[in-house]
Amino acid sequence: PIVGGGTHGYLQGWGGNYTNLGLQGAVNMPVSETLAARIAFYGETRGSFYAFTGPGGAPYTSNPGKRRFAAGRIGFLWKPTEALSVLWKTDLDYLDNGAYPADPVNSLNDMFDLTANAPQSALDRFVRTSVRIDYEMASGVKLRSISAWQRANTTYEADLDGTAVRPN
Repeated sequence: PIVGGGTHGYLQGWGGNYTNLGLQGAVNMPVSETLAARIAFYGETRGSFYAFTGPGGAPYTSNPGKRRFAAGRIGFLWKPTEALSVLWKTDLDYLDNGAYPADPVNSLNDMFDLTANAPQSALDRFVRTSVRIDYEMASGVKLRSISAWQRANTTYEADLDGTAVRPN
């Protein structure tokens, strides 16, 4: 956020191979003469680079590496005097990489043609909040306090040997 900066922002989108689509943007908004807000977001989706089969050539029913990302942030900056500023930000994130596919090192297969006998996933979800307080005394000494909290959850499942047959 920018106190006294007026309302401004941006929006950007893109597209590409593998059904890659994305959008991001942000807007800064004055709330009062001493308070400003900023909202930002990011989203992206993309298909997998890989062709998967399950055990014995059966269809693979897990995620083969499709990407789904979504993130957002809201922030407020309060600057009641030149000496004091308080910045509060909260982020929310959902990062689904689908999987981190693997193939045996000595495999002679096409590196994008894989087999797997187990579900795969790579998903991160988290929220973060932080508050930063800056104060500059008349003598020029600067004081800063930073406090934060976060909560995260990561899920990771992999078939790292990249084979379609389970050993006995």
